[in-house]
Amino acid sequence: MVATLFATISLFLPPQGKIDASVLMWCAQLLILCATFLGVESYVNVIKNMRG
Repeated sequence: MVATLFATISLFLPPQGKIDASVLMWCAQLLILCATFLGVESYVNVIKNMRG
């Protein structure tokens, strides 16, 4: 919910400068965490098992 709000707000703000690598890494880690909570890894394993 909060991430959606931040993303929506950021669409209306002008760029403030360079994005630091640590911020990109933090966002990537949050996406991995969310994917883990949603069970994406389990879903991928089910598909692999179905193929062979």
